[in-house]
Amino acid sequence: MHRPYLLATVASLALITLPFVAHAQFAPAGAGGPPSASIPGPGKADEPARDAPPDPSYFAGPSPYAPQAPGVNAANLPDMDSIDASALPAMVPQQSASPAREDWATYGHDDNQTRYSPLDQITPENVSKLEVAFTYHTGSYPRPGQTNKWAAETTPIKVGDGLYMCSAQNDIIKLDPTTGKQIWRHNLNVKYESIPYTAACKGVTYFTSSQVPEGEPCHNRIIEGTLDMRLVEVDAATGEFCPTFGHGGQVNLMQGLGEPCRASWP
Repeated sequence: MHRPYLLATVASLALITLPFVAHAQFAPAGAGGPPSASIPGPGKADEPARDAPPDPSYFAGPSPYAPQAPGVNAANLPDMDSIDASALPAMVPQQSASPAREDWATYGHDDNQTRYSPLDQITPENVSKLEVAFTYHTGSYPRPGQTNKWAAETTPIKVGDGLYMCSAQNDIIKLDPTTGKQIWRHNLNVKYESIPYTAACKGVTYFTSSQVPEGEPCHNRIIEGTLDMRLVEVDAATGEFCPTFGHGGQVNLMQGLGEPCRASWP
């Protein structure tokens, strides 16, 4: 019964969009620049064009093989060889697939991100009687002369005998979940200059290797991405880098991305 109205609406929309399609210009795939020397102003494509920059390549994307700007690869990590996806080893079941009853194994508790714990010791009747068990200070805060763009956003994960978390500048920390005592801390030395709009770390990932036997270093690992574009893996038991991952436990996530493009409009 409503089909004629639907068809009329679709036809009207098609007619409305025709003027815009007629003025659309498309650059060749991979061109990365404007389709012509005339750049339309903001809004409709038929508005008067602004003066284009003298060099059309001003808007061209960088080559993936372009050298990186100083400070982009802050850890000076060498490039890594690629691995075909078919050559990757099969994973073993992870803690987050079916966490132990007393664990919080990933950001949202489990792989389904249920954000639900089956623990029932805290009830509506006793919640008002809770007391602070411990307080831990990460020591990550702005020093004199630095802009205060720090944020406490980490969600600790709890697996077995460890409470794992990260500071705002990506130091990885393992605490005793009962006392709050620091078991180990791995300082990753993220510099203030590498902080973008905010210094924050959402959390870390607990990972079990299928290639390292149980009981060996780095069978269980903590993985974290850093503000200065590194992916790091450390042993969950000791906090030491996992030497078989990347370059001594680290990978440069900027590899192949070239030099960042920072264009300004006059």
